[in-house]
Amino acid sequence: MRITRGIVRRIGAQRGDSGVSIIEVLAASLIFMILSVGVAQATVTAVRLAGDQQHRVTALSLAASEIDLVRSYGDPNKVSSIPEGAKQTVVDGTTYTITRRTSWVDSAGGDISCSSGGGSNPQLKRVNVEVSWNGQLAMTPPVSSDTLLAPDGGVSDGSLGTIAVEVLRADGTGAGGVGVTVTPVAGSGASTPEAQPEPTGIDGCTFAFKLMPGRYTVSLTKTGYIDTDQDETPSRTVTVTEAATTAAPFGFDAASTFLFAGPGADYYANDATFLNTYGVFYKSGLALGSGQVRLYPWSVGYRAVGGHYVPPAPGADGSPPVQGCRAVEPLEWAGGAYGAVALGDGAESPSAATTPGGSTNLPVALGVVTVRVPSAHGGTQTTITATKAAANTAVGDPGCADVAMTYTFSNVTKGDNADIRLALPYGTWRITSTSSICSWICSTQAQDVTVTATSNVAPVGSAWVSQSNKRNTTVTLDPRPAS
Repeated sequence: MRITRGIVRRIGAQRGDSGVSIIEVLAASLIFMILSVGVAQATVTAVRLAGDQQHRVTALSLAASEIDLVRSYGDPNKVSSIPEGAKQTVVDGTTYTITRRTSWVDSAGGDISCSSGGGSNPQLKRVNVEVSWNGQLAMTPPVSSDTLLAPDGGVSDGSLGTIAVEVLRADGTGAGGVGVTVTPVAGSGASTPEAQPEPTGIDGCTFAFKLMPGRYTVSLTKTGYIDTDQDETPSRTVTVTEAATTAAPFGFDAASTFLFAGPGADYYANDATFLNTYGVFYKSGLALGSGQVRLYPWSVGYRAVGGHYVPPAPGADGSPPVQGCRAVEPLEWAGGAYGAVALGDGAESPSAATTPGGSTNLPVALGVVTVRVPSAHGGTQTTITATKAAANTAVGDPGCADVAMTYTFSNVTKGDNADIRLALPYGTWRITSTSSICSWICSTQAQDVTVTATSNVAPVGSAWVSQSNKRNTTVTLDPRPAS
């Protein structure tokens, strides 16, 4: 007994002395933390799933409401697409985004593209409504609902055709609210449509239905808009065939306004050419000194040169090449040595760009010639005329072979023997002046013209100004800098 109690006493002492080690405490704490995080994550996920399910129920209701809305229109032509982000609503503090996609489909169920046409005639309009919301779980798809809309009386039959009109802005998005008119071309077999197309929807799309085969002119109208060819009322002609859809695409956007910044003159040429990577656009009837011009809002902007610039081009079908009118564009002037004068290459004129519907200043590349016309008293009216002359090849004038340009400045009055500054396109000009003197009768006579100075001309000398006959003075406006 004594021995047994001693053994028990020693074992108890050993157990009491050993206790729990720090490693066991840390391991237990780690296990507890892992379990706690798992439980917390499961709780959060359950809460988020419950909330997401509640949002999904709301989204289903919104999708059903949108489907009811498009059905209430009655006419499928009035139902158009709504891009993502364009329509939003807030319910109980959560923002829901409603996206509507529409497409006409043919009898086989295939989509008919508004941009490319093709395929057979449309029969039904397919409408897809998709609803998403803020905080939506990544694994949860948006709510989606579909319907088909059938127009009363149908929109086509096997003997008729369709025109799909697509109007896009400069950024590639659809231009909505654009009026579209379809008119038949006489003698082509076409006839007046039963009804004109609806204005373009927010996707820039609309259709003209039940058209007899033949050629039709499609025209657009929207105040303040302009197309890629700088036309404010653009149109194009397309050919409609039976049982098929023909596309009529347009680029049409709110015009940008460019305010002219003239070089400083009393009288200006009234036309200019606008250049960018998309083409060369000529406009006449401009007030280059203080006016403005409306152009398609390409993001690259435009450069402007006075006059009618026509680049050289190869002739078509074996005809002689087009020489064009190069002198008005400074970049066409190559540098070189002319006698004792060395000139650099002509520099590119400044460019400017602005947003659709915006405005900005745009310098116009022009030369300035200062002339003096002797006054004639007694009710004199002076007219100065600048006519494009043959290229001054002696100084490297690139010429203007295929374009005739004449500028007439009437009723020039600036006092006796005053200097008059004319802003003209670059190149060689013949300057003349006439006066109309009225007493008992009116008579017209030629006047002497003296070129006293030129700006935008590096050297001024006999090679650039010819005054052997003051009534037929020739001057070359040269954009090249002295090098």
